[in-house]
Amino acid sequence: MTAFLQNYEGTVLVISHDAEFLNSFTDGILYLDVFTKKVEQFVGDYHDAVEQVERRIEAQNRENARLKKEAIDAKEQSNEFAHK
Repeated sequence: MTAFLQNYEGTVLVISHDAEFLNSFTDGILYLDVFTKKVEQFVGDYHDAVEQVERRIEAQNRENARLKKEAIDAKEQSNEFAHK
């Protein structure tokens, strides 16, 4: 099966939880984001896609933390002005 997929010139949709199997013939990944319900395409193998998704999640977490800090700072500042 793997040899067929490695030599096949067309497009094939394969669903698998076996990363090594996928990496043996893959040059692109379709990723279904369970939160946004959107399908995204990544170039590279499974490990490349996982790395890209993890980087995006880390960036989103940093942005969320920054926004939370801004909201807390703004609330503290408004409370300070309210007490004057």
